Amino acid sequence: MRFKATNCHRVYESEIHRMAWGCRWNLLVGTDFPCLVFASGVVNVLLTTPLWVVNTRLKLQGAKFRNEDIVPTNYKGIIDAFHQIIRDEGALALWNGTFPSLLLVFNPAIHFIFYEGFKRKLLKKQTQLTSLDAFVMGAVAKAVATTLTYPLSLLSGNGLFPKLWQHFLQTAFQTSPRNGDG
Repeated sequence: MRFKATNCHRVYESEIHRMAWGCRWNLLVGTDFPCLVFASGVVNVLLTTPLWVVNTRLKLQGAKFRNEDIVPTNYKGIIDAFHQIIRDEGALALWNGTFPSLLLVFNPAIHFIFYEGFKRKLLKKQTQLTSLDAFVMGAVAKAVATTLTYPLSLLSGNGLFPKLWQHFLQTAFQTSPRNGDG
């Protein structure tokens, strides 16, 4: 399998870029839309988080918890779970855990940016990419993205992120004396 860079592809790409963003956005998104990759990940998280919250709650039905503050639930199905969560906890409860998920959107965005960068550099040296080229570029780009985002994944998975975020917000919004007033 070989990939070939053609002028037709570049014209098509630049036409989509012009139609979607106009010339002013060229420096921000470039020709390969890295901001759109990130934005699509954000939209995906925002649209699917309620489904994951309901899915998790349905799977945890009947589970025994050590924490006595956790009230057991009894959902009759997906629609009933949505209804009970909104009724008992408010609609925003459907988006619990959204912020850590949004941080993890960086991984595919970084992967895409590095892969496209590698591809662009390689296509300057040769006119076609082999399957091996695509595989190596994808593997290296994924390794870079995972290395850069792994700390976020650990914080999110261990439940530490909400505590760190709360501490950050408390610290950021504390009042501090200005101009020697105290």
